[in-house]
Amino acid sequence: MIEVMLGMGLSFWILSFLAFVALIAFVENKLGGWAIATVIFYLALIHFFSTRGWTPVNILEYAQAHWGEVFLGIASYFVVGTVWSVLKWWSFVKGERRKYDEVLSAKTASLGRPMSQWTDQEKKEFNDSFSYRYGEERVEIHPMVAKHKEDVFLWIGFWPFSATWTILDDPVRRICKAIYDMISKQLQAISDHAWQGTDEPPKKPSKDAP
Repeated sequence: MIEVMLGMGLSFWILSFLAFVALIAFVENKLGGWAIATVIFYLALIHFFSTRGWTPVNILEYAQAHWGEVFLGIASYFVVGTVWSVLKWWSFVKGERRKYDEVLSAKTASLGRPMSQWTDQEKKEFNDSFSYRYGEERVEIHPMVAKHKEDVFLWIGFWPFSATWTILDDPVRRICKAIYDMISKQLQAISDHAWQGTDEPPKKPSKDAP
């Protein structure tokens, strides 16, 4: 296996790595046109490298000699992409609802009443002040699939890159958030202790003071 991988040539692996990173960036930033252009450019360069003998990979010759395997591979690719798009959509919708519930919970606690007991004015003020935002991230209320057509296409067509970034990014975020939740009170206590007394208004100097 290692011998086969090494036989691909250094230029093949460098180009593949660069293309992989670029595709992750384009897919996560919803740049579908650039992602498609990257794939076309990658395949063209691989074919060019094969004609120069820099890599033994010849895509056209392999596709002609193994067209059945290529067809099954493409079909399997889109089946997996369809499954991934469903999982990704489920994760997105659940994440948006979780963020909304956190903001709503904080507002409910501040008012001391559940949302069912809010006045129309309080509900309007909540929506206006909330502005569908959660920290630096946008929170979408009741996401509609029709508004995320491009996202779904990218998840299906470029699922290896979407899945790779999700696997790398989501656990890191969750770990960092868990650590923050554990130490935030201690960090704030340190700050409060260091700035103790500064919240009090400055005292006026007495008349007897020099």
